Amino acid sequence: MPQPAFAPRVLSAGSLPPRLADLNDPPSELFLWGQLPRGAAVAVVGTRKPSEAALRFTRQLARDLARAGVAILSGGAAGIDRAAHEAALEAGGETLVVAPSGLSRPYPAAHRALFERVVEAGGGYLSVVPDGNAAEPWCFFRRNSVMAALAHAVVAVECGVRSGTRNTTARARRLGRPVFWPPSPPWEPRGAGFLLEYRLGGVTPLCDARDVLENLRARRLYGVGEALQLGFELETEDPGD
Repeated sequence: MPQPAFAPRVLSAGSLPPRLADLNDPPSELFLWGQLPRGAAVAVVGTRKPSEAALRFTRQLARDLARAGVAILSGGAAGIDRAAHEAALEAGGETLVVAPSGLSRPYPAAHRALFERVVEAGGGYLSVVPDGNAAEPWCFFRRNSVMAALAHAVVAVECGVRSGTRNTTARARRLGRPVFWPPSPPWEPRGAGFLLEYRLGGVTPLCDARDVLENLRARRLYGVGEALQLGFELETEDPGD
């Protein structure tokens, strides 16, 4: 297994991902440990305190997308973010942490071992600030903008009305990125964000990875069409569970 590169590479000018140019205020610099995704990328984001059902859904979704050759982007936070990164690693796929701070002072600090695993596995850790900087409130908003711009689609899984998840999906919509969301029951407060967005017409209801893959294939993004043509099958749970 390759050793992680703990010295970041500074991305600026022509080395910044071209999709960031869609932002009204693109960053002038980003700081990368490891590698950026090489093909289609989907951001999977959500609450830090999800239900067990939401965690199971996130893991299966991320595994299915990763197995189809789609890179998983997320913010490295507890809950849905962590589940998405871990599931992509378990599937042997690519994942990128889009972070509010450098790797020497990661947020949350307890996830540093996970972030190092991501880099070791050939993925990446992308910070909006130089290494050594702590995560400040503005860093999270910048992180959300960068992640929305890099993503070819965004999936949100459980969140309240006031949340970083809705900040990310709002930025994605402004950039023209499709936003998918598994429907939440109206009695579940952790799903209130979906219910509001659905009423506003801001999201496409999501059943499973096929909804995202069909969207990516229709847009002729690299690798996804081939995965479906080869008979890609979704992982399914035992109906007795």
